[in-house]
Amino acid sequence: MDSEEEEIIDKPPRYMSKFRPQVVQEHKQRKSPMKTMGPLKVDAPSPDKFLKKHSKEPKLPGNTLVEGQRIHILRKPPVPGRKEKPIMGIQSGTNFIKSNTVVVPRTMYRAIQARSYKKKKDYGEMPLYLVKRKLECERVQEEYEEELRRQEAEASKHLSKEEKENILEGLKKNWSILHHEYQRLPFIICTMVRQKRKEELENQLDQLEKDISLLERFNTIYITD
Repeated sequence: MDSEEEEIIDKPPRYMSKFRPQVVQEHKQRKSPMKTMGPLKVDAPSPDKFLKKHSKEPKLPGNTLVEGQRIHILRKPPVPGRKEKPIMGIQSGTNFIKSNTVVVPRTMYRAIQARSYKKKKDYGEMPLYLVKRKLECERVQEEYEEELRRQEAEASKHLSKEEKENILEGLKKNWSILHHEYQRLPFIICTMVRQKRKEELENQLDQLEKDISLLERFNTIYITD
């Protein structure tokens, strides 16, 4: 067998940055042991500076010095002691009798105005525009009621005894038919259709019972066309 000749490819030299030595040197300079754990030597805390009670609570401002002058914070006077005596003999120079006569109170001025208003001739009477409006409303209401009575008289007619008995018989017959259909419904209703039909039958039976009761109570009946 013929030996195959190996082809040798010459590769270009690997790229090296000219700043590589400088970067390596700077990286070495920035390195230090335990850099992320704080300084190597830390002063131990003094045993006198331990955390005391209420030391972190905000303190009220007291007397302070600003440019050599003491500023006093205004505070409420202290509560007098049990054995301290109150100061006696303090008098005011204001003449309250004279000031009250000169300055008329606001309530007195309103009372004077109210008394003068009550002396008017039309005090307590209804204004004229309200009287006219009331009369107009009464007139419109009377005309409306008269028109209703006229329409009812024209549209109604007297129901004879035979017609009344026939209507009663027909209503009772319809009631018995609906009542028979209502009794044929199952005891337990599971579908919406049957539930709706049951409600319709109940409403119709109630209306028929009201109509029958109305016809049986009155001897004279008027019906409208």
